[in-house]
Amino acid sequence: GDERRASDAAGGPSRSSVAATTSNSAALTAQEARIRLRSLQEAKLQAVEREDFDLAGRLKAEEQSLRRLVEGSSWASVAKTEADRGASLRAASAGAAHISADTPGAGGGLVFFLPAPGELAPESFKPTTTHVARRDALARIASAALWRGRGVAWRDVREVVFLFDDQRCLRISPRFVASCPVPSEYHLVMVLGRALEEDGGGVPGLRVVEGEAGRPYGGHIERIVGEYAAAGPTSAVLLHETYPQSLGVYDEVQRPASGSGAEDPTVLFFLGAVRDMATDEIRVVHRACRAHRVPVIEANLGQQAEFTSKIIDVLQGHHMHDRLVPAVRQRTRSAVVLPSAERLPRDDASASRQARRSLWVFVPVPGGPRDLAADDRKKDGMYEVPRCCIAQLWCSKSEHSSHLVSFVFAGGEVLTVTSALVTCLKLQHRAAPTERNLVNALRVGMGDRWADAALTVDPGCVSLGDASQLQRHVAARSWDRSRTALVDLQLGGDGEVTPRLDPYRAAPGDVVRDVVVLVRQADGRDFPRGFRERLAAALLDDVGKSASTATERSAVVPGMAPPEAPRSQTSRFLHVSLPQISSHGAISLLAHYWGNGRLAPALALRGRRGEPAAGER
Repeated sequence: GDERRASDAAGGPSRSSVAATTSNSAALTAQEARIRLRSLQEAKLQAVEREDFDLAGRLKAEEQSLRRLVEGSSWASVAKTEADRGASLRAASAGAAHISADTPGAGGGLVFFLPAPGELAPESFKPTTTHVARRDALARIASAALWRGRGVAWRDVREVVFLFDDQRCLRISPRFVASCPVPSEYHLVMVLGRALEEDGGGVPGLRVVEGEAGRPYGGHIERIVGEYAAAGPTSAVLLHETYPQSLGVYDEVQRPASGSGAEDPTVLFFLGAVRDMATDEIRVVHRACRAHRVPVIEANLGQQAEFTSKIIDVLQGHHMHDRLVPAVRQRTRSAVVLPSAERLPRDDASASRQARRSLWVFVPVPGGPRDLAADDRKKDGMYEVPRCCIAQLWCSKSEHSSHLVSFVFAGGEVLTVTSALVTCLKLQHRAAPTERNLVNALRVGMGDRWADAALTVDPGCVSLGDASQLQRHVAARSWDRSRTALVDLQLGGDGEVTPRLDPYRAAPGDVVRDVVVLVRQADGRDFPRGFRERLAAALLDDVGKSASTATERSAVVPGMAPPEAPRSQTSRFLHVSLPQISSHGAISLLAHYWGNGRLAPALALRGRRGEPAAGER
């Protein structure tokens, strides 16, 4: 962003300047060469977009010349050279400029640092075999960290960093989003694999950093902590569900007084990816933070073990509600960091405690059931289907047995997936929820046995029908119609019709038991005409019964009109909104609110007559 504006203001690199700059490249310092290299990569992409291939070729020649200058110059050697010149302060300033040039925003932001399995090699990034070295998980983590939506990057994220077993580091900043607007697993792994074939060259926002011999984990942890500490206020958070201290995003926090000039810190989150962080890695983080005087805490977001991509979705959700950084600031001021050995027992069964309650999410998707495909054949927007399944049904080492997810196609067909699919795939050695595994399972469940002849999907895992056939899921779960909330959730935008949902406001009581949420984008696809009415009738009406039906209908469901009122079924829906976020990110956030006992009270509070709605206080 900053470099693009600087290039535009200067008119961009002209043809006559390319050769002159190439001849003077040897006189540049390594730091200046890196900055110039990123500018060239951006200009080269713009030239290709304009089909000015002559200029693109000249820019590529200069880029290759600068790359030869940069190769072999580690951060340590650059720092040593600057120190020999007696310019250590200028080196710190250069480090700060490097960070701000590659990422948006100033004064704060989020950084995610994660260990990654295997080697950082192009051959390990194959879009058709993403289960190898769990590249499917890395793709989900990267998209959760960087993509707010299709082609839209998170504004306050500085970068996501993966440290591989060969001690090479992959650093991806939000500028990379432009290179892969649709963050499906297939496309993201394909783009990363192609970029790695050139060591990240030519792709803005992507850098491969070699490790330094003789330093723990290649020196990457200490280097990154040092870079951000030199750039401004920085805090570090080690996240794991067994840490005894909660991060405190739901607590009341003291915020800096208006006009105090207090700058938000950049928060470095260290958490596992596929595997937990090793004890030695945690020690290195603490040592690096002590060396650079960066406050560090160990905390949990809840005791339920979740996929890392879902944890990052939740962190993004708390941040867009302005709860994350204030919570970190307060914890780092008052927390006493306990040794990592003092952890809570892992609570893999916490999801089962809400088995009596049901959280059912509906998402509109384009096309029809036959358009559901893996790889590059999928219809636009279909990549959200497997991601939403994972967000709603999967958790680390277990499943969310109280959750369901349904996808509503343009023609009104409803594809419903239950948590039984998680166990079904595990028993057939398909535990990795890759796009290919999930899409094939859904197609087999819909009756297309040729999608994967070796896969069997048990009855009850996947069903395809229309809204009127959804009652069977209600009957199987002992649905309490008198305590069910139907929610129409809009992502992006808010107002009198769709006020903001506020799970951070304490609300007593246990009025709502089961929740059905229709998730849709404010400027995107809506559900088919009449679907809401058919869904409300299927879930809340029990045609054919008299006395019991009258008793059930006499109860006022939170957020819905009295049943005796002569209104349409759509008046039964509680209309609320969340800030702009992807559909799967919203589902991860809703599941987090649900698991922490915050969603149902927030809906009950919003639905009470006479109470101010969230965002209207």
